[in-house]
Amino acid sequence: MDINETLTRAAHGENRLDPDQQRQFLGTFRERVVIAVSLEQAQQEETLRFFPNFLNQESANDPNLSLKISPALSMAKQMAYLKLAQEVHIDATIVDETSANSPYGLVLHTDHAIDKENIDFIIPEETATSTKKEPEEKKSFWKKLFGN
Repeated sequence: MDINETLTRAAHGENRLDPDQQRQFLGTFRERVVIAVSLEQAQQEETLRFFPNFLNQESANDPNLSLKISPALSMAKQMAYLKLAQEVHIDATIVDETSANSPYGLVLHTDHAIDKENIDFIIPEETATSTKKEPEEKKSFWKKLFGN
């Protein structure tokens, strides 16, 4: 790259189409996003447990998926999500863009526009409620004896 090209790029800014949108969605466009998981939700163990099933379902529907992982996630979570994606044969990348300020921890996207209306990751109710069992009340010896 010569000095003139360097100066031209510096004067005109980034050479990307809609760089703000790409920063928000970890390097991809909103129209390509299948699902976006917030940073807070991506840190939760429940999301990590449910995400493999979701990846399996989505990869069966579209073999051209990629997973972008935020560097704001803990290193353990980054590695866990990388491993999950590899198990399902989905390309995964930890996005390391210094100017990115994305609210998302994970972005699953395709290589073409799908323009999905709702991209928020939601754990199904039956999964969320099945993991939260209420502890059974332990009966005292006297209640067992007298049946109260």
